[in-house]
Amino acid sequence: MVEWTRAEKRTFLRQRVEARLAALLMENKEYVEALALLSGLVKEGRRLDDKLLLVDIDLLESIVLFAMLVSAFMISGFVITLLTHEPLVVKESLSFDYTKNSPEAYVAITRVNTPNHRTEISVLMTLPESEYNRNLGMFQVRVDFLSENGQVLATSRRPCMPRFRTEPIRLVQTFL
Repeated sequence: MVEWTRAEKRTFLRQRVEARLAALLMENKEYVEALALLSGLVKEGRRLDDKLLLVDIDLLESIVLFAMLVSAFMISGFVITLLTHEPLVVKESLSFDYTKNSPEAYVAITRVNTPNHRTEISVLMTLPESEYNRNLGMFQVRVDFLSENGQVLATSRRPCMPRFRTEPIRLVQTFL
């Protein structure tokens, strides 16, 4: 059809047919071809000063670009879900060995992380209310990430301090 309009030198009809062809290409999700066809039509429409054609082309071009944006978001979301892994969460009660100079406890993590992936470890300690712990003050918590053969892969040390509560506040919390 486009060839016939070129042979018959029917410029306005050819432009309408090419605009409709671009719309059909867009419906078939052939966005690159539709944009290439529309970019040529924009140049001709501006040269011929056909305002109605330019409005149709701009509307169709914006629809094609929006469809490309939506498909890019959908594809990227699908790729991200394939590449990411669920985080490994290990919640375990630790039993410290107090026979050593520095009490220690071990937690076995059975799932092996792949290389070059970030690992985040959180340690939540709850100390029992006792006179010894209240007088303890600052202490150091060290977390070592060990390999299967016992080599230290990473280590982290953080200062800790039990939360201070005055005697009247502790008494009120005991009754609540």
